[in-house]
Amino acid sequence: MLPLANRITTSSEFQSVLNSGLKDYQKSLAVFMKPTSTPSRLGLIINRKVGNAVKRHLLSRRAREVFKKILVTNPTGIDIVVKFSTKFNNPSFQEIDSELNRAIKNLLERKLVED
Repeated sequence: MLPLANRITTSSEFQSVLNSGLKDYQKSLAVFMKPTSTPSRLGLIINRKVGNAVKRHLLSRRAREVFKKILVTNPTGIDIVVKFSTKFNNPSFQEIDSELNRAIKNLLERKLVED
């Protein structure tokens, strides 16, 4: 489990990140990012159509593990919301890891270009 300081918990925080404008779509997930000055935080959106509770919790555990690795390189400055696609079934840990890292790298590069 991530510490409370590294989790997006309220609906208004989710909406703030979703409406920020920085988005990247991968095969099995969509990543939304908002630059901040607080510790980096993660929020997950996993629809029931993705699968049963066991599958949804498996995806969330995998995404949190990937985010823990990202925290080492970016301890402050980004809020991330990951939304899993219902079209792609059963992504492995390696697929989630590569797609999430690729999406965050693309978003950080885009942010640097805009600044």
